[in-house]
Amino acid sequence: LNGTIKPAGFTGLRFDYVKGFNASYAGKYANAFAPDFCVGELWGDFNPNDMNAHRQAIMNWIDGTGASCGAFDFTTKAILNDALANGNYWRLKDSAGKPQGAVGWWPAMAVTFVDNHDTGPSESCGTGQNHWPVPCGSVMEGYAYILSHPGIPTVYYPHVYDWNLRTPIAALINARKAAGVHSTSAVAIQQATQGLYAAIVTGTSRQLAMKIGPN
Repeated sequence: LNGTIKPAGFTGLRFDYVKGFNASYAGKYANAFAPDFCVGELWGDFNPNDMNAHRQAIMNWIDGTGASCGAFDFTTKAILNDALANGNYWRLKDSAGKPQGAVGWWPAMAVTFVDNHDTGPSESCGTGQNHWPVPCGSVMEGYAYILSHPGIPTVYYPHVYDWNLRTPIAALINARKAAGVHSTSAVAIQQATQGLYAAIVTGTSRQLAMKIGPN
């Protein structure tokens, strides 16, 4: 791997459909390659009445790689879908008062996202696969959440280059950087109710306050 892929300029790994093979193999590849960034796509069925089981499966996969590779936070993605479509922002807070999703349990290994090439639209709202999309009009609310919170947030290429959201997304990224928010920053959830979520995230230099929802 190091002799063929790294000289070409690749520094990270993304493992597709990791349900199809044992996590230990991803670990072996990651250890051999020593990537700067490594993430696996574990997209399982989501039961909103048992969210912990969903994120526990993600934890188990990361453990199975020997903690050599993180995973996309599909639990947070599912909760954002519901919150932004139905106002169920209370789902974003778990029983311990922490963020739900993988980001609440192992934020340093949780790769958060609003939509990707499978879940959402592509160049415009009506195009793409749309298997599990955030409502088109609520995309920036999703970014306000993931870009203010711990975890490793990712930005979807079409949102930047096709949806004309480059400026507001960049503003959120700059706010994150200015506050020094990082993958394991502490979150103090202020409100998590129907129609409202608000939190204060403590960065290395400042606190970042955020709020989403119509209430």
